[in-house]
Amino acid sequence: MRYIYSLALAIILPVSVYAQNIPNELVDWWRGNAPYCIDSNKVKFPGKARGGECDDGDINLFAGLLCASGEKIGCDTVQNAQDESGKWFRSPRRMQQNNLGRKDSFSPDMALGTQLYATKTGDKRAFRGWLRWLDDVRPCWIGDGPQCFRSPLLRYCTDDTENGCTLRPGDLAILNSTAEYLQTYPPTGDTKNFLHQAGGALSTIILADANLNKPGYSQHLTAVEILLLRAQGHNDDYLSAAALTLAQKQPKNPFFQYLHEGATKRVVDLTLSLCPTTETGVPRDASEWSWEREDYDQAWKNSMIWDCIFMANLLKAKP
Repeated sequence: MRYIYSLALAIILPVSVYAQNIPNELVDWWRGNAPYCIDSNKVKFPGKARGGECDDGDINLFAGLLCASGEKIGCDTVQNAQDESGKWFRSPRRMQQNNLGRKDSFSPDMALGTQLYATKTGDKRAFRGWLRWLDDVRPCWIGDGPQCFRSPLLRYCTDDTENGCTLRPGDLAILNSTAEYLQTYPPTGDTKNFLHQAGGALSTIILADANLNKPGYSQHLTAVEILLLRAQGHNDDYLSAAALTLAQKQPKNPFFQYLHEGATKRVVDLTLSLCPTTETGVPRDASEWSWEREDYDQAWKNSMIWDCIFMANLLKAKP
């Protein structure tokens, strides 16, 4: 009888109840040794340490992931990367310094960080300002001024090379999901309808991407989308199948395994086996968000440590 009762509890209770926590002492050590960048206001934010220099080119994505996991500095970093016009940049430092004079000030990858932030914090004001900026920078195809007939295409930046900021069908579908979750929409009806039409194919696109995207950052972006959509309340068979596919393709990726099976002891142990410890020491080149690389690369050897903090937050057992 006791066995049956225990089995019933195992079925009813979330898996995370039984998960082993990553030791708080280790997480504190990670936080104390993770690299930072510094913006023009002398405010620190998460960064990569590449050759001893600050690398913040992809930080809006990673900060958004940290924010989604409950790390406040991640939320602050994304918030501080938006300027007064509503435009978002890759980091607070790049927002303050005109993207350091470079092109490609934003990208679809970075836009996921913004949406993770908006979903976690419910910051409708910032999200509304961003949607307004996206709508305002649509170019005129015919005419100008009040008579302008605008392109239906949206762009995350206007200084991109090779149309890298132009939203693809999957980007539009994800943006529509975030707009619906926040009940905050673009200011013009044609843009709102454009997003809504793309949203109908959302789950199908995610599953297709999980199966077709190349190993590495492309698969990681699909994983990020799954995390984002689940935070918005989506939980269908397509997302579950996509998470399973990613987990099977990259069995040493604890983020992918977490999306598939939750905060299990196996995922905790896998994370601990890959992240730095006081024994192994801080990586000499802390330049990788390990979970965006394929297993073969062994990018965890150069972990930026923030990727481990992200996993520790996700794996916290629920009371």
